[in-house]
Amino acid sequence: RKYSPPTTGNVTFEEGTSSGSSTQQLHYDEVNAYIFSDGTISISKESEDRPIFDGFYIGGGIHSRNEVNMKRYLKLGDRLIYPAFVVNHHSKYGILARELFGSQVNIQKTEVGFKE
Repeated sequence: RKYSPPTTGNVTFEEGTSSGSSTQQLHYDEVNAYIFSDGTISISKESEDRPIFDGFYIGGGIHSRNEVNMKRYLKLGDRLIYPAFVVNHHSKYGILARELFGSQVNIQKTEVGFKE
């Protein structure tokens, strides 16, 4: 079977249904994955008619070769206490990232000369 590379492009997270069952408490829309894109990663804002806005939580990791557009925000009372965007980087994805992107290498250059 012939290998076909994954498609390229942008990743967009649209507004979904409210994560919370209560209209009194902040909740997070949750994505558990390592998200890699060679384009733009966009997280859309929620509609204005909600009493409580949901934050956005990624359990795993996120990497974009272009940019990440975070358009989601929280109401003022929640904004002072909670972050609107949370990335909980899981260490198991470090091995994947090292294989895909390589690891940091420290290079030290020294010059040797002779003086007569």
